[in-house]
Amino acid sequence: MPAVETFGALAARLLLLDPSVGLTRLVAVDGRAGSGKTSFAERLASAVWVAGAAVATLHTDDLASHTDFYAWVPALVGDVLEPLRAGRTGVYFAYDWVARRAETRVEVPPVDVLVVDGVGAGRRELTAYLAYTIWMEMSPQVAFARGLQRDIAEYGEELRPQLVTFWDDWGRAQANFLSDQRTWQRADLLVDGDSLVHHDPKGEYVRLP
Repeated sequence: MPAVETFGALAARLLLLDPSVGLTRLVAVDGRAGSGKTSFAERLASAVWVAGAAVATLHTDDLASHTDFYAWVPALVGDVLEPLRAGRTGVYFAYDWVARRAETRVEVPPVDVLVVDGVGAGRRELTAYLAYTIWMEMSPQVAFARGLQRDIAEYGEELRPQLVTFWDDWGRAQANFLSDQRTWQRADLLVDGDSLVHHDPKGEYVRLP
């Protein structure tokens, strides 16, 4: 049965794991676009920080682009994970989805926990680097509607037609990608992203069996 757990308890469990990239534990928060991955990752990172550990977050959307939604593994591994493995600070340039270019320099120093969120964060190509994988479960229809409304709220109603087209393209690419990856079958934790179980989402989540 689904069970309510706290981010604090999850953070404590993660800190007991062996580091997987140098001195860092790499934690993936994966799931469909619109399933609540970024909010979950931010709350988890806060809980790790409250536990007294050094933590950083990274969004795979910052490494992707309009050219290819899922071709970011070489950048993540080469620019961030391998430097961390060697005890150095990783550096990448975040992609601007409006300007369509990557220009914002971001540093990722060695930390106790690096939380990476995004569609494909737990993909099999990263298995050798991952300490823990979380899958946010949500139906494709609900995730699509939430993601689209989120972007309309951020970018403006006047861009709705372009955003609908983008999400249609994204949805097709995502369906093919996830059908191949099936990350939920390898995940260490399944989270109900659309649960009816009463809980405080700021400090709790609903774990699926």
